[in-house]
Amino acid sequence: MGQVPGRRRAQGRRLRMGPLVFEMQEGETKGIGTTYTVVPRPRTGKKGALRRVRAPRRVFAAMPFSPEYDDAYFVAMVPAAESVRAVCSRVDQEEFEGDVVERIESDIRDSDAVIADLSEAKPNVLYETGFAHALGRPTIHISSTSLNDLPFDVRN
Repeated sequence: MGQVPGRRRAQGRRLRMGPLVFEMQEGETKGIGTTYTVVPRPRTGKKGALRRVRAPRRVFAAMPFSPEYDDAYFVAMVPAAESVRAVCSRVDQEEFEGDVVERIESDIRDSDAVIADLSEAKPNVLYETGFAHALGRPTIHISSTSLNDLPFDVRN
């Protein structure tokens, strides 16, 4: 519940913010003014049908935090994700506060798929890949290292 300062709006009045439509519903009165709850309302198409707004698909890039892997990310992973109308994210390219492992696990949980660069069999990438598999996320393995140099359980 939030206070709408300086203005009184009638109950049921619609408020537009970009592509979103909200409805103001009158709530309790406390002290000065009335409190309103802002409730999202779906927009309707020409014939009254609801339009579904879907968040973009997310692809998590599990890879070493090293500039030598930037090409794999920017030249291969990002365009591959964009080709299926998805957004590719890599934790070292984002700004956040807190524990990096918790952030990686959260990003993997929120993703629709994972692309894992298993080059050099880096332990952090193997952990992230295993975590994605445990959650049942579709995972694509890529590697610039020879398959014979990868652990047997990820090379197949």
